[in-house]
Amino acid sequence: LVLKGGLPARYVVPEHGLMYLSFFVFLLGGLAVLSSKRDKWLLGYMVFLFVIAPLPAAITFEDTPNMHRSIFMILPIVLLIGLGISSLLEIFQNNRKLHAIVLTSIITIALLETIFFWHLYSTHSKSYQAVARNDGFTELITYVRTHKNKYKNIYIPVYDDMPLYYRFFTSDYSTFTYTNLPNDTDIQKIGNVTFATSWCSSNFVRRTEQLDNSILIADREECEGFANLAIIYTIKRKDNTKAFVLNEYYGESNRK
Repeated sequence: LVLKGGLPARYVVPEHGLMYLSFFVFLLGGLAVLSSKRDKWLLGYMVFLFVIAPLPAAITFEDTPNMHRSIFMILPIVLLIGLGISSLLEIFQNNRKLHAIVLTSIITIALLETIFFWHLYSTHSKSYQAVARNDGFTELITYVRTHKNKYKNIYIPVYDDMPLYYRFFTSDYSTFTYTNLPNDTDIQKIGNVTFATSWCSSNFVRRTEQLDNSILIADREECEGFANLAIIYTIKRKDNTKAFVLNEYYGESNRK
């Protein structure tokens, strides 16, 4: 809650939790104040909120604990933090000078934590969990869009969302065509762009024997490829690791 965020990992800010450290102190203070009060209605209401709010996250299993499905926890947490702050200020309400010092200290600490969080979010989170954030997908589709008329066929890994990226960034919403190829079935294709059923498009091309002249093959960095491929472009993630390697193949007779 304080030192590390929840899931999915692509939404996590590195070295920071879902709550400011100072707010966690006030949360504990609010709990202490609430437990000391004899207001059964308020206590029952808070217990009800803490039981009902995490239910969407508790009854699901993917990316648990999921921060989005736990978003209703904000309400009881904010109420307790507010109770802790107001109870602290009430202690000094008869001393205006100390009251002002405490209030100024709370605002200053919260402001410093906000600055620290914004630094982590704006500077470091872009490169944190770059693989989970699908870094390189947009760049790959942009390259394919601007160069697809140069090649007879283009092969890119399908992954889970790659066809959606392609449709969105090319505004090409034409219907998929499904082709049965040797050693493979139900291949998704839009125009001259084929979504290879392999993380290594070169393996797919070699397996299905689609070695036509003038093709572009997008591979992950760890893919081995095959003979007569020429690397023409490398797409890197924001953490400077390689996302995709683009290869050209022109056939044996066209090689120098």
